[in-house]
Amino acid sequence: MNPLGVRRALGGGAGGGAGGGAGGERRRGFSLLEILCAVVILGFGLVAMVEGITSALVASGESTRYSVAALLAAGRIETLRSEGYLSAGEDEGDFEDEMSGYRWHQELTRTSLDGLFAVKVAVSRGDDETPLFVLETMLFEMPFDSLYDTPELRERDRELRARGLPATGRGGAAGGVR
Repeated sequence: MNPLGVRRALGGGAGGGAGGGAGGERRRGFSLLEILCAVVILGFGLVAMVEGITSALVASGESTRYSVAALLAAGRIETLRSEGYLSAGEDEGDFEDEMSGYRWHQELTRTSLDGLFAVKVAVSRGDDETPLFVLETMLFEMPFDSLYDTPELRERDRELRARGLPATGRGGAAGGVR
C-alpha cells in the first residue's frame, strides 16, 4: 500500500485534498448554485402539494353535494311512497330547513300495469336547473283494501293532497277513518 495514497484518502498530501481545493484546503458547505437549485426544487414541490390539497378539497365538496342530492332524491321517493296515492304528472319544489339550497322536480307516469307508476326525481342546487342527481324507480299505488274505501273517498283524498292538506290514505280526513 502506498503511503501517499493513504494521505490523499485522509485529505492530506500533495495535489489537493478530498475537497479538491488548492493547496490542500478542504471545501466545506454548499455553493450558492447548489442552494438555489435546492430552493427551486422545494418551491416546485410546495406548489404541487398546495395544488393537490386544493384539488382534494374541491373534490370533497363536490362529492358532498352529490351525496346530499342522492339522499334528498331518495327521501322524496320515500315521501311519495308514504303518501300512498300517486297521480300522474309533474311537480317541483324546494327542500326546507338545512337543505334550502336544493330543489326537486318529479315526474310520475302511469304504466300499462294498473296502479304502477314510473317515478323520476331530479335534485338540483339553487337556481341551476342542471340536476345533480336523478333517481328513477317504479312505485305501486297503495292498495285499496279498506271497507271504508270508495272511489269518491279516494278522489276526496287526492283533492286534499292537491291543496296541500294531509290525507289518511283511506279516503277519510287526516287523523282517522270516518
